[in-house]
Amino acid sequence: MTIREEIARFLRRTSDTLLLGRNAARIVVGTDRKDTPESGFGAGSENASPGASAIDIVAGYGEENPNFDQDRSRIYLSAKSNPDEYVEMELGEAQEETPAIILRTDQLYIKVRRFIKIRNEKVTILITPDGDIEIEAERNTTIKSGDSVIAMKQNGDITIGSESGVGRRIITEEDICVGTDPTTGAPILSKYTTGLGVNHPMGGLIQNGKVKVVG
Repeated sequence: MTIREEIARFLRRTSDTLLLGRNAARIVVGTDRKDTPESGFGAGSENASPGASAIDIVAGYGEENPNFDQDRSRIYLSAKSNPDEYVEMELGEAQEETPAIILRTDQLYIKVRRFIKIRNEKVTILITPDGDIEIEAERNTTIKSGDSVIAMKQNGDITIGSESGVGRRIITEEDICVGTDPTTGAPILSKYTTGLGVNHPMGGLIQNGKVKVVG
């Protein structure tokens, strides 16, 4: 049975190569574009510049222009774009006029048979078939969530606390988390060499590993 859907007419640029399906799916091979033909760095835009080739793959669109927020699923590859602006991400320094790949959907599934390895110029994240997660960095690495900070140093120390410094602790490998406080739910960190020690309310961050609390 053939299913036909009501779809909007796509406003293409004259330089675009367009593959259009019958059910609101399309592939556009052209140049960078955020929404209207005048946007982005592509041919015909207000900021047109060389080196802005792009491929836009969309399933489930409802407007005549690309819409990174409303289109159902998209894979967008561009040699020059403003990716933070296109998907309205405000984390870290905004990247401008840069090559980028943007994935936008409701749910993203990635399933591999063995390894996952992600690397930029300073940090490598490896997920092994055994389920281990390894982080290798050429500098001290910081993980932030709100005011909370986990800082991993190259000498092996881990600092847990807040950006204001309140509740800061340094963790190495001489103590062990032996259980959870039944009242507070906080891990119980005891001396690894003797099995004796003092509880430290470190949240749920340290589990089943050798640690040392200083300060």
